[in-house]
Amino acid sequence: MDKELKVLLNIISQYLTTEDCGEVEFDFDSYSMNCTSGSRVYCNGKQISLPLDITKPLERFMDSIEGELDQEIGDSEVYNYTVKLNPEDRSLTVIANYTVYGTDGPYEEELIAIEACEQFIEDGYSGVLIFDFNGGGDSGYVEDDGISRDSDEKVKLNKKAEEVCYSLLGNFGGWEINEGSSGQIFFDLDTKNATLEFTWNTEETGEEEEGVWKF
Repeated sequence: MDKELKVLLNIISQYLTTEDCGEVEFDFDSYSMNCTSGSRVYCNGKQISLPLDITKPLERFMDSIEGELDQEIGDSEVYNYTVKLNPEDRSLTVIANYTVYGTDGPYEEELIAIEACEQFIEDGYSGVLIFDFNGGGDSGYVEDDGISRDSDEKVKLNKKAEEVCYSLLGNFGGWEINEGSSGQIFFDLDTKNATLEFTWNTEETGEEEEGVWKF
């Protein structure tokens, strides 16, 4: 950390102490290292303007330590960094923010599907038929092509079965939006039931402390 930044940070820290502000934060793009939050910070639940604009000196600081920072954590790419300025202990803490992908489920729903199963039988199929579905990004669909669990034979979704699939999915509002969902729908042609195995896709923000710099 260069001398100019230390001087500026000490001035800012004195101001924050006067305003009874605790830790304040600045956000930085992980690719350009540009400050995306500007010179206004949150203090006691409201935004305030700092007496000095330190975004450029902070950007130079982030550029100087870029080689020390994680670009990826596990299988996830770091999408931005948060710099926390603590006026009490005169420190900058750099946090890497990344996305953690996961799942929630599976959950099951069952529905009597006599007409759909009878149509499958009429089409020459038997046993248990399996169809995949996927949802996310404001759209979702059930695959038209499925397989027979017993023979791995490819099967086609009929109109009645398609209606059953979307009726089952309707029990999970929002299955096709944002992170979405995935799973399978099973048609048992002997019992004439349809069973949905449903799993939510999840996204959460992970944080990793990259280091603490005193000034």
